[in-house]
Amino acid sequence: MPIDTLGYQAPARPEIWVAAIGIPQTLREGEQYTIEIVAGSSEAATARLTLGDGAAQLAAQDVQLTPGENRLTFRARAGQPGILRLSASLDGGPDTFPQNNHGAATALVAPQPRVLLVESQPGTSPPRRSPPPRCRHGSRTWRRSRASCCSTCRPAT
Repeated sequence: MPIDTLGYQAPARPEIWVAAIGIPQTLREGEQYTIEIVAGSSEAATARLTLGDGAAQLAAQDVQLTPGENRLTFRARAGQPGILRLSASLDGGPDTFPQNNHGAATALVAPQPRVLLVESQPGTSPPRRSPPPRCRHGSRTWRRSRASCCSTCRPAT
């Protein structure tokens, strides 16, 4: 019994998507970090990229996508300690499936470290720097290179 076959290729549909969002897994409070968004497109397209952290919008801009992977980078600063949730979305076209136009990433934001210095024997730690001497008025810092801090007084001792 002869069997005939015919190759079938689905018609190409235009598509844009968010492939990935790259951020560090852990951050310190106030640390500046880089966000890398990988957006894909099956053909040249224009889209509106929106980046947010749940509480605020970090960026919103129009982007030109070329066929294949497009890498977009942004800089941000970590906020309060806790879980940072970033989301990115593309809105534009031509696009067939809007369900894949969103991506998300999370990071742990740790508090700033605290340091406690303990010396095993009293007096063995390095000396602390004292603040610079102030004039008698207390309003200006006296500099050793000058004879006085202002025309009316000499440095306090």
